[in-house]
Amino acid sequence: MIEVVGHTGGSEYKAAVEFKDALEVLWPKLARAPNNIDHVIISANVKISGYKVGDIDLVIAGKLSNDYSIRSKRVIKDKSGREHFNATFLVKNFVVAVEVKDHPDRGVQCIGDDIQVFYSTGAKRGWSSATEQNVKQLHSLKSFFADQNIKNIFVDRCVLMRGLSILDSPGAIPGGFTGTDFFSSLAALSKVDRIGGNLSLNACANEDMNQVLNTSIFKTTVPTKLDRRRMDLIVGDSKEVRRIVETLGQKTVILRGQGGSGKTIMLLQAAHELYRRDGMRTLILTYNHALAADIRRLLALLGVASGSYEGGVHVQTVMSFMYNCFRYFGLFENNTKLTYEKYLEQCKNCLELIEGGALPQEEVQQIIAAHPDALAFNNIMVDEGQDWPDDEASLLKALFGAKHLCVADGIDQLMRGGARTHWSDTTDRENSEIIYLESCLRMKRNLCDFVLHVSTTSNVDWVLKPNTKAGGGRVFVLNGSYASYPEKHHQLLKHAKEDGNAEIDFLLCVPYTTVMTTRGVKSSSLTEWLGKEGFKCWNGLDDKIRKDFPRSKDQFRVVQYQSCRGLEGWVVVLEYLDEFWRHRYQERIAEGLTPAEEMGFVDIEEVAIRYAWTQVIMAMSRPIDTLVITLKDANSELGQVIQKIALSKSDYIEIL
Repeated sequence: MIEVVGHTGGSEYKAAVEFKDALEVLWPKLARAPNNIDHVIISANVKISGYKVGDIDLVIAGKLSNDYSIRSKRVIKDKSGREHFNATFLVKNFVVAVEVKDHPDRGVQCIGDDIQVFYSTGAKRGWSSATEQNVKQLHSLKSFFADQNIKNIFVDRCVLMRGLSILDSPGAIPGGFTGTDFFSSLAALSKVDRIGGNLSLNACANEDMNQVLNTSIFKTTVPTKLDRRRMDLIVGDSKEVRRIVETLGQKTVILRGQGGSGKTIMLLQAAHELYRRDGMRTLILTYNHALAADIRRLLALLGVASGSYEGGVHVQTVMSFMYNCFRYFGLFENNTKLTYEKYLEQCKNCLELIEGGALPQEEVQQIIAAHPDALAFNNIMVDEGQDWPDDEASLLKALFGAKHLCVADGIDQLMRGGARTHWSDTTDRENSEIIYLESCLRMKRNLCDFVLHVSTTSNVDWVLKPNTKAGGGRVFVLNGSYASYPEKHHQLLKHAKEDGNAEIDFLLCVPYTTVMTTRGVKSSSLTEWLGKEGFKCWNGLDDKIRKDFPRSKDQFRVVQYQSCRGLEGWVVVLEYLDEFWRHRYQERIAEGLTPAEEMGFVDIEEVAIRYAWTQVIMAMSRPIDTLVITLKDANSELGQVIQKIALSKSDYIEIL
C-alpha cells in the first residue's frame, strides 16, 4: 500500500504524487499489498515545531517484505567499505527527508557534490545550498524521532531537482526520475547492510518502523469548520491589513485592542499577504507556547512555507528566538540553560554590546546572513506585546530595526509583568503607526454582552463593540468541576459537531491548583477525566507536548489560564474560574505597589481586585459560541458576581 498525505497544494504535493507513481511502476504489487505487510507513506509539506529546520518538503517512509529489490545504477558501498558495481540489493525499510526544488538549469550550480539554487526574493536573496538544507532537514527529522523515543534509526536524504532532466550527484535525482533512480541515490549516499551474502537497505528494526509510520507527521491534519473560518480570514483582506502592509518598512505598526478584537488573526493576515505578494519572510514571536502551537497548526493547514529563501511565516517563542541570537552571537555555549532572570540579564548585556559598539551592526548583519534559517527575516510581528520587558523589546529593535516591527498591543491584558512595554515612546512616536481595533470580531453577540456586564460590575474597562452580524451565544455556570457534568459535556460536543466543529474546537482552561505531575508528565484532573471517558487530549499543560501543535481534530485542547491568551474556541470551558481569580488577586497583593502607584496613593486592595478581574475578563473573551464557567465556591466574590448577572440574563445564561 502506498499513501500520500499532507497539504494538497503546491509543488511538494505534486512531487509526492510523482514518487508514488514511480514506486508503483517499479513495484506494481506494492500498491495492492495490505498495509500490515508492505506500507509506504509519502507525507507532503511536513511541519515539525521546535527544531532547527521546521519545514521538510517530503518525508517518505516505508516497510517492505523480502520481495522488493533493486539493481543499482550507481556504485554503492557496504558497511565494511567494500564497493559494489551493478549490484542488486533488497529494500527492507527506509526513512527519507526530501528537499524539492523547481529551479531551471540556469538557476542551479553544482560545486562538487553541493547543489546550489538561486533565489531573487525572500529574506535571504542569492545562492543557497539545497544540499546543506537537506542535511539540516535530516538532522531535525532524526531529532523529532528521538523525541518520540525512536532513537536507533538511520534517516536518508534526497534532493529532487524537478527542473533538471539530467543530474549526476549523490543524494539527488532529476525530474522524470524512476523508482530505481531514487533507491540507487539512497544506496549510493549511505552504506548498505550485508547480511548472509545479501545487500539490503535498512533504516531501523521493523518494530521501530511501525512506530515511525504511526507518528503524527504521517497523519493528515483535517480542518474543522472553525479552522476553515480562520483560514478564510487569514487569506482575506481588510483596510487594517492594507495599512499594516503599506506601513511596514517605514514605521513601527502597533495594533491596539482588547481581548477578542482579532489582533492575532490580523498579524497572520498581514504576514500572509506580505508572503503572497512580495515573497517576504515574517517572524511571529510570542512567549505563549500554546499560542505558538495554535498558529503553527493554522499555517500548516494553509500550507504556508517558512524558509529563509522561499519566504513565508515562521513562528517561535521569543525566549527560544533570543536564545538562538545569543548563541550565534557567541555570548554562551550551545547547551547553556537560562533561568528567566538570567535571560533578562542576557538581553540587557546583548543590548549594551550593540549600543556600545562592541557588537557593531555590520557584524550583526554578517551573523544573520550566516544563519538565515534561524535569523533572516524581512519583518517581525510580536503577538501579545504589551508586557514584554523593555530590554527585550529594545533588543529586537536594535537587531532588526523598529521600522520592520508590527506589535499586537493588548489593552488591560498584562500577564508577564506589571508595566506596559514602551514599543513607541515620546522620542519615536512620529515613526509609529497606531491602529485602534474597536469591534469584537470573535464572540457572538450574547457572549460579548455578558463580558460587558462583567466588566461594568467589576469596574474594568472593556469596551469592544458587539458583533451585530453574529447573533446568539450561550453561557453555562456550573457549581463544581466540569467533570461532574458528563451529560452536559456530551451535549455540548453533539451540538458543536452538528455545527460542523470538532473536539479540537474546544478550549479547556484550568488553574494551576488542578495541575499534577505523573511520571514526569504534567496533567490535570480534567485531562485525567477526559482520558477515562475515552476522549483524546492535546495536553498543553506539558512542556514537551506543547512544543508541537495538535495533529488530530478529535483532540480536546487543555491549557492553563496563563496560556489562553490569543487562543479561541467554539466552546470554552473555564474550570474553577474563581480559583484563578483568587490566585491572581493573591499574586498581585504579594507584588505590592509599584513606585507610580505609591505616588498616586492607590490602595493595594483595589489594585489587586482590578488586576484579578482584568485577567478573568481576558479568559472570558476566548469563546466564539459557548462559554462554560465552573465555580469551586459559589459564594466566592467572583461566584456571586457571575450568578447575579446570570439571574438577570436568563434568556441566554443557564445555572446548573
